[in-house]
Amino acid sequence: MDGLAQQPRSSNIFDRLEAIINRLPEPFTLLLALAALTALASFPLAATGVSLSFSTIDPATGQDVAKTVAIENILNAGYFADLLVEFPKLLVGFPPIALTLVVMMGISVAEHSGFLSSVIHSLMRRVPKFAVISVVSFLAINGDVFGDAAMFVLMPLAATLFYQMGLNPWLGIILVFVGNTAGFSASLVINQTDTVLSGITASVLPPEAAANVSPIMNWYFNAFSAFTATAAMLVVTYFFVPSKLQPNLVGELEIEPEVVDEEAGRSGHEGRGLLAAGIFSLLYLAAILVMLLPEGGALRGEGGQIVPKSPFMGGIVVLISLYFALSGIVYGWFSGRLKSLGEAAEWMKNGISSMSYFLVVAAAAVIFLKLFNDSHIGEYIGSYGVVMLQGIQASPGVAIFLFLLLVSVSNLFIISGSVLWIMYAPIFVPLLLALGYSPAATQMIYRIGDAPLNAICPVNPFLVLVIGLLNKWRPKGAEAVKVGTPLMLAMPYALAILAVLVIQLVFWVVFDLPPGPGVTLMAR
Repeated sequence: MDGLAQQPRSSNIFDRLEAIINRLPEPFTLLLALAALTALASFPLAATGVSLSFSTIDPATGQDVAKTVAIENILNAGYFADLLVEFPKLLVGFPPIALTLVVMMGISVAEHSGFLSSVIHSLMRRVPKFAVISVVSFLAINGDVFGDAAMFVLMPLAATLFYQMGLNPWLGIILVFVGNTAGFSASLVINQTDTVLSGITASVLPPEAAANVSPIMNWYFNAFSAFTATAAMLVVTYFFVPSKLQPNLVGELEIEPEVVDEEAGRSGHEGRGLLAAGIFSLLYLAAILVMLLPEGGALRGEGGQIVPKSPFMGGIVVLISLYFALSGIVYGWFSGRLKSLGEAAEWMKNGISSMSYFLVVAAAAVIFLKLFNDSHIGEYIGSYGVVMLQGIQASPGVAIFLFLLLVSVSNLFIISGSVLWIMYAPIFVPLLLALGYSPAATQMIYRIGDAPLNAICPVNPFLVLVIGLLNKWRPKGAEAVKVGTPLMLAMPYALAILAVLVIQLVFWVVFDLPPGPGVTLMAR
């Protein structure tokens, strides 16, 4: 299989691109630089009286209103003195921080106890050969709910399982990598990304409009995307797969047999732990239904409503996090991995520690958002875009296309979806709102552009893991895998997922379908 031993010529191109992109500042420095640039730009813009008057939509009422946006000067001592006093409250009150802390504590317990890896392993081992490609793709696309386990556990597990079933292990590796990166916006279950992005969306809206923002406001679209993205990956695998990933060429790989010893060291009490966790899962679900289904249920809101406002909707992130934490404890106890609750607390601490850099970046994000909002520069840019589009009579479809294009291109240089949304939300939420699209719709459109090209981003941090695994499973005599190889192998999958999500978006707009529970596509 000579093609498997050769590197694509474009590998050097990706190497050069990676070297160029690595010269960009990391997110913390980038956000602080943007904050400083905002403050410096506000002085001359305010001094020259830069302002715009236009017609927009009141997010609270949905009615057309006249609005004037003027740039405010924030480059003064009084403003920064007030910022010093307000900063601790702004940081603690930043929505993504609180929600992410809750999610990470629960996920960390489930991950460290071995619960998540055992669930993935158990599901995959029971799948017949003809369906394993579909199941791996689907699990990877929904992998964000598993935290790091989706990539660090599912990827090597898929390679081993594919080899054992007579399939190409490289295919298993790429399917997991692409599914968990290019399919990042698709998920059947509300996850950490939903909480972070919705928190950013809420932070750029007035209080009356932010009250309707929740982590589930894109759930309908994202859940449907889990199936369409899986279908796209299957089409590529069976009709457009690169030669190196041909599923049935495993006999030509000549891989050393010792690399497939996946069962070594696994706990003999794994089955008992899974059984106990399964029983607990049923009891946990039953307890939620008991408090949710009856008219006077404790998880229902005023008047017995569930959406858009109720304790269930408001606490769904906590309920999910609590499930993972308790399931991890139950699994750990019955499998012998957990000796005391003190260990679970240590796992929670590790989960919070793993997001320490996120907290540091959040501090810079808070400063940038504060300056960007108070200077009204972002609002002015969005308003200028509205005036320009109205002036050339651009349709909302053109605005959506340009927005998708900008996000997709940006994602080749900045892999963090939250950092991009921090920069774009203050501009495009009001811009598309003026064109008639709700904040939920704008966030949904953003996620379509943000996810697919993650898989071909040269600075994707998971590339190191992918390259290591491809090298582990490469044939005898083949040259070492470089960065260009996984990017080229992932490209047809990434483009296919982007295409089906755009088609799905058109379907959603044509039929005016809601992005999620309690929200509408159009603001009117």
